[in-house]
Amino acid sequence: MVSKKKASGLASTIPGGVGLGAALSLGITLIGACISALLIHKEIVDENAVGYCSLVTLLLASSLGAVLAMNRTKRMRLQVCLLTGACYFLSLLCITALFFGGEYTGVGVTALAVLGGSGAVALMSIRQKRGRVHGHKKGAYR
Repeated sequence: MVSKKKASGLASTIPGGVGLGAALSLGITLIGACISALLIHKEIVDENAVGYCSLVTLLLASSLGAVLAMNRTKRMRLQVCLLTGACYFLSLLCITALFFGGEYTGVGVTALAVLGGSGAVALMSIRQKRGRVHGHKKGAYR
């Protein structure tokens, strides 16, 4: 069957989209950490709220990275969202090994937060699209 859709050429490859989404997630994580540190420094937020700030930052970063990757690739949305979350989590583990001497504390909570953010976007992407109605059915003629 011949398709009448014209290819726009704007979709990127899956590795490119996943990499771009993970890079955006890391950037948002850096910005969120800076904002959290500023809020704690100015005593707007208590020091005990560091865990909550990091949880919100991880959820926001993983979900926005998954949205960017999904919109860039324009295909295999569920897999791209989950791959972006996994790539982001692995990059966080690598950063921990590189800068913090491999002291892995709170890895389970971090994994759940990243999976929650990217998984929520993945679940929203699998909603069924309903086609438009092409007209109504005519009744029988008497």
